[in-house]
Amino acid sequence: MLQYFVSGIVFRNNVRVSLKRPMGLILEERDELGVKVVAIDPEGNSSGQDIFINDVLLAVNKNRCDKLPFEQVMDMISNQCTKNIELILERSGFEIRFPNGVGITAQSGDGFSELATKCRWPVQYSCDSGYCGTCEHPLRSAHNGDERYARLCIARVPRTAARLEVLPPSIGRNPTNMNQNNSPSGPRFV
Repeated sequence: MLQYFVSGIVFRNNVRVSLKRPMGLILEERDELGVKVVAIDPEGNSSGQDIFINDVLLAVNKNRCDKLPFEQVMDMISNQCTKNIELILERSGFEIRFPNGVGITAQSGDGFSELATKCRWPVQYSCDSGYCGTCEHPLRSAHNGDERYARLCIARVPRTAARLEVLPPSIGRNPTNMNQNNSPSGPRFV
């Protein structure tokens, strides 16, 4: 279990990251007090780090900020004199990372197409119904390395996916409904 001590408070099961400036994040005020990550620049210092869209900021350089208004949190970040900034983040939901290095926390049933848009990952498609297969990407489980394919224009986050990595689309791969001989596999309708 991860534990981080900040100003007499113990944060459990959260994430600590150290980022160089500029961080490449867009932060937004939450409905309640505090700040969450709403965008990550794929070319920025946060891309590929253990930080995800929808993470909630708990502390900046060991100073608690989860109960502060947005302006105070932004002042805490901008007034830091260090080159690196350490953030402690709260994460809930499934972790999905796209090929550009941007990750997002999602809930079971969230659409991959919408998640890709938020992460600035372009999903190519022709039909928007999964039929053409243009949007097909391999998905890798970070838990056991298993891979499967999904058509991102229609796919939803499964109930059992704690961490998934969306890989770049495969070139020349047979569509998922075809076997090695290019004949339909699975149920046959007559």
